[in-house]
Amino acid sequence: MTLLNYFDFSLSQFLIILFIVFIASIIRGFNGFGFSATCISGFSFILPAIEIVPIILILEVFISIFMIPYVWNKIDWSFVFKLLIGIAIGSPIGLFLLKYLSPETTHLYVCLIIIFFQYF
Repeated sequence: MTLLNYFDFSLSQFLIILFIVFIASIIRGFNGFGFSATCISGFSFILPAIEIVPIILILEVFISIFMIPYVWNKIDWSFVFKLLIGIAIGSPIGLFLLKYLSPETTHLYVCLIIIFFQYF
């Protein structure tokens, strides 16, 4: 059993995913952000959203873990706790929507949200 068979990817899909991660990493390197938005935009044409979320989470943690020693003393903990409150409220709602909306509907909403925030 190969890795591609395990994840049920064709070779072309796997190469496209690697290319998207590469481009998203370059964008993050220049801007310091944008990795997740770029990956979600690209992955949504290949994978359903319910599979994209854990992949992006794992990639973001893996990328960010190396920055911890450099930024630990610069963290604004009061802002982090405010973010955690929003995460605690928004995550169950998002998981509910991912579970019960069709992949086509989720893909449409993700595209519309990205287009909206591109202009505002």
